[in-house]
Amino acid sequence: MSTTPVPHPHDVTEPPVYPRGTVRALLDTDHVTPATRAALRARLADDPGAAAPRALDADAYAVLRAACARLVPQPDRGTPDGDPPVDVAAMIDARLADGPGDGWRYAVLPADAEAYRRGLAALDAHARATFGAPFAALDGAARDAALGAAQRGAVGDDPLGVPGWAGGPAARWFEELLAEACECYYSHPLAQEEIGYAGMADVPAWRALGLDVVDPREPRPVEPRPLGAAARG
Repeated sequence: MSTTPVPHPHDVTEPPVYPRGTVRALLDTDHVTPATRAALRARLADDPGAAAPRALDADAYAVLRAACARLVPQPDRGTPDGDPPVDVAAMIDARLADGPGDGWRYAVLPADAEAYRRGLAALDAHARATFGAPFAALDGAARDAALGAAQRGAVGDDPLGVPGWAGGPAARWFEELLAEACECYYSHPLAQEEIGYAGMADVPAWRALGLDVVDPREPRPVEPRPLGAAARG
C-alpha cells in the first residue's frame, strides 16, 4: 500500500490550460506540417452527433455513445458559448470501419470490430438483466456500475451466440475500449488545448527543453486554478 499523502481536494490545482483558440491558431502557422494540419482540421470539422455509424449497427452504436459519455465526460462542452463536444464514439466507429489501429490485439479477442460488437452486446445485456433497461437508457450511476462489471469481466456471455466472453475477454475488451476512448479524445485539438499540448507544432524543432521554459511559439497557459473551478478562458 502506498504511503504517499493524498492532497486535500482544495490543495489540488488543475493543470495549466491554453486560452481558447490558441491551438487552433497554431494550425494556421508553418510550425505545423501539412499532413498534421490536414488531420487535425478534419477532426475540428467533424459535426458531433451527425455521422451515421459505419462499422456498428444502430443498437451497438447507441451503447457505445452512452459508454463514451461516461468514460470521457465533457460537461462544459456543447453549451451555447462553449466548444462542441468531441465525438469520441464517432471516432471509434470510424476507426473500426476504416481499419487503422495500433497493430495488435489481445489473443483472447477477435478482430477489433467483432470484439466491439460482442463487448457492446454483452454490456447491454448485462444492463437489461441487472437494471431492467437498455444500457443507453440508464442513469449515470447505473451506467458506471455496468461499465465496472465489464471492467472486472463480470458480465454474462456474449449474447450474440459466441460463448466464453465472460471473464478474460470481457475485461480485455473493456481495457481496449477505455484506451481507445482516451486516444481518440486526446487526439482532438480541443482536448489538446484543454491540457496545454502543442506538440503538433514541431516543424522548427524544440529548443526550450528545460523545466518551466517554453519556446516562443508555444501558447502561454492561463494560471492554474483550484480543481473544479470555472474552466476555459
